[in-house]
Amino acid sequence: MPPFRQQVSSLTQEASTFIHSPKPSRVEELFGFGGWFDRTFGKQPGERLLTWRAALSIFVQRNGSLIVETGCQRQIEDLGDGSSTRIIAMLLHKLDNGILHSVDISAENLNSAKTVIYQLQAKEALRFHLVDRVRFHLSDSVEFLRKFDSSIDFLYLDSCDYFEDEPGRSICQAHQLKEIEAAFDKLSAGAVVLLDDNDFPHGGKTKLSKQFLSNRGWFCILDWTQSLWIRSIGE
Repeated sequence: MPPFRQQVSSLTQEASTFIHSPKPSRVEELFGFGGWFDRTFGKQPGERLLTWRAALSIFVQRNGSLIVETGCQRQIEDLGDGSSTRIIAMLLHKLDNGILHSVDISAENLNSAKTVIYQLQAKEALRFHLVDRVRFHLSDSVEFLRKFDSSIDFLYLDSCDYFEDEPGRSICQAHQLKEIEAAFDKLSAGAVVLLDDNDFPHGGKTKLSKQFLSNRGWFCILDWTQSLWIRSIGE
């Protein structure tokens, strides 16, 4: 075959291979450029965009199904730092799998989060009930985690607001440490831990909990407004 025809034949084979290449993986469909996450949320998570995308991507890659969040979405229109309940519930609905346990000590906050979920259900005209993916718990988060008896694949800690001044700073840091201590033996082998209010003065809310995880061999993937941790890179 002449050189030119050989080149054309080669290009044709490469094009055919590209056209008939396997479909994108579920993770690519959900979190790749222009995928479900981009289409659904855009830039709404703000500074937390990168950590939410990475954390949920790992959760899906590791076939996780059970998520616990401490501190629910407190404002109905909050699409930034307080949008965790909405983001997680929408993902579980998309996956058609998994349960979110949302824990808050405030009945008012829980009612706001419930309203968000019911409004999403109505707005999106979802075929299956979004509310079936969420269990709301009115409880102190530390007590809830101590009594929780299931394996946790994704733990999101965002209760107890951060205050830069004392004694508020020490109180919120100690509270998050108590949360991770209470939940630690319930974390699955492939669990993902996401800590909120990280990028603040004096170590933010995460100062003590990050040291706790580090001392136990966990690995920090992203350390920004939120801090993202897994047990190890290889797991």
